[in-house]
Amino acid sequence: MIPVSVIPVLSQSNYKNFRVAVYSRAYETQQMDDLNWLDSTWQIIENQVKVDRIYLETHRDLIIVSDETLQKARNFFQKRGIQTAGGITYTVNERNRFETFCYSNPEHRQKVKEIA
Repeated sequence: MIPVSVIPVLSQSNYKNFRVAVYSRAYETQQMDDLNWLDSTWQIIENQVKVDRIYLETHRDLIIVSDETLQKARNFFQKRGIQTAGGITYTVNERNRFETFCYSNPEHRQKVKEIA
């Protein structure tokens, strides 16, 4: 018999046969610092689909979302029963053909360490 403490607990889904996850890019995650913006934007989304999890991107295009903003967003979603997770996109400039960091470049490697 498996001890109860190691049995995974599956969260309740909003739908019978699948779960819904959305991904918030750093551009949008950064705007979540404004809870009025977040609330009004989220109302539009939740009127269309019931979300089980949101991935909050912390970096894209050299934008680093502040810890305070991430905490505000996490609290907002957790109060609504929505799981949160993180995401990182290692792009330098997405608009420049999705320019990414070059891992053979020591300066780029250092920046990636800072981001992570």
